[in-house]
Amino acid sequence: MAGKRKKAKPRSDAAPSDASGTRQCSESHTTFDAGLASLLGNAIGVQEFRESFFEQKPLHIQRSGSAKYYAQLDGVSSPERLFKLMDEGAVPVYRINMFRCKDGSNKETPNPPPSSPADVRRLFQEGWSIQWLQPQQEHDALASLVVALETEFGCLVGVNAYLTPPGTQGVHGVMHLDLKP
Repeated sequence: MAGKRKKAKPRSDAAPSDASGTRQCSESHTTFDAGLASLLGNAIGVQEFRESFFEQKPLHIQRSGSAKYYAQLDGVSSPERLFKLMDEGAVPVYRINMFRCKDGSNKETPNPPPSSPADVRRLFQEGWSIQWLQPQQEHDALASLVVALETEFGCLVGVNAYLTPPGTQGVHGVMHLDLKP
């Protein structure tokens, strides 16, 4: 049986919030390895997050130096990187779903679905969006983020990356909840 987690101490340096739940973060961590505290930065303490936000309401953290913070996730947001990984055989086609949205709400999937990296590339160029399942398998920084979240919350964390061609409609609102592999 797993040991009990120690409760985090309240942070006196947590940043004030506005009515919308937005917090400012002046720390610019560049790794996800330090767990939830490094994800929250100095915007909010872990205990306050758990008591006031977790599973209750959204929290938006605005980071100074956010370009540096999010740069570690660049490989997940690049269609070219995905195509390269697929060409190398690192990402199999079965971990890719393709869809497009019409009129902002109607989703369609290609028939037949893509069966090769060339099909994925062609469909993307034709305006189809990509849902890349479990990109943390090929991306170390994202894998570190997943481990930090799984460790903190004691459950599995699912990750998908959505890549949408320029000038097309991607997933709108919570529509992604109905995308199933």
